Amino acid sequence: MRDKCSFTSSIISTKGRNLKPSDEAKLLFRIMLWTVFFTISSFNVCDAAQMQVRKITLAEFKVKNGNIVGLPQGSPYWPQVDRHIVTADDAGNIYVLNLWNNEMLRFDGRGKLQSKIKLQFTFTRSDYRNGALEVSGDGKRFYVYGADSPGQSALLIFDKTGRIVKQFPHDESLINFPDHRLCNSPYFLFGKGQLLYDEDFKLMREPFSGFFDSSGRYVHESRKLTKFAKDGQIIWEKRFEKDFVIIGLDGNSNLYLVGTLRKGDPYSLYHLNPKGNLLSQTPIPNPFPFKTAEEKNEWEMHASEEPLSFFRLACDGSVYVIYQLSDLPKRTFERWSKGGQYFIYKFESAK
Repeated sequence: MRDKCSFTSSIISTKGRNLKPSDEAKLLFRIMLWTVFFTISSFNVCDAAQMQVRKITLAEFKVKNGNIVGLPQGSPYWPQVDRHIVTADDAGNIYVLNLWNNEMLRFDGRGKLQSKIKLQFTFTRSDYRNGALEVSGDGKRFYVYGADSPGQSALLIFDKTGRIVKQFPHDESLINFPDHRLCNSPYFLFGKGQLLYDEDFKLMREPFSGFFDSSGRYVHESRKLTKFAKDGQIIWEKRFEKDFVIIGLDGNSNLYLVGTLRKGDPYSLYHLNPKGNLLSQTPIPNPFPFKTAEEKNEWEMHASEEPLSFFRLACDGSVYVIYQLSDLPKRTFERWSKGGQYFIYKFESAK
């Protein structure tokens, strides 16, 4: 039985054949059917590449009697580090907000600590109150949310030396940080509603209306991905067997999806060009496989309002996977901590 790739090639190749008019009509009809099928129903995966996946370890530690030991004073307690305080700029630098010592840690793309940026403001923290952090794409502005010494909400912008650029009033309604970096304009998208702000937190008039590039806008609805032109006409449409989420557009207007688009696919990162053609499909690592029946049973009973993994897309097309480790079931969490590493994953184009 031929696979889709070889079958597609066989039905469109007419070189060296002497076809009767009736055969030509049948062939044309078959080509039309398969064109529609591959344009709307699925991807042609024959030439789909894979992105490189690298595990980046940001901290190593030892565990004794269930507790981390040997961390320097003022270091983050890594099991409590969550996706709200880990981010990256477009040059590949990775940042961790460290309210244990009122600073930001800057790592290079391989996880080596480069510097500590002392914040010129006194934040407070308690267990699992780690604040929130985002960085501008150029790495020059940092947006930090936390609590001040009296315990009130504090939202500030810092420069790359840790000096305050702007501080917002306590009653400021902005309490969330962008889920996506918009690369086709100097805006940030904030998770609270559909408000768009520039890098100085100036409110833009237009609300966020979905992901768009110069040629159109992407709409995701019930296993279907549609690209609309500015006049509302459909440019292309694809239907999938399973569902997905859009995680953003890079600086070249390529689109990134996460999910399982076809039955039999692993949970993957899909990378499409603006015409909807698949550039790469890369399985997402599972760093927490079941080791025992007890772990499996605990996972089946485990309930959490937040997903375990979160994806951050940089404008250069790099994708970072950050885990919400505090949401792991107890047995899996204990096994992770005994491994003695805090890590994230980075997807990047193969060179």
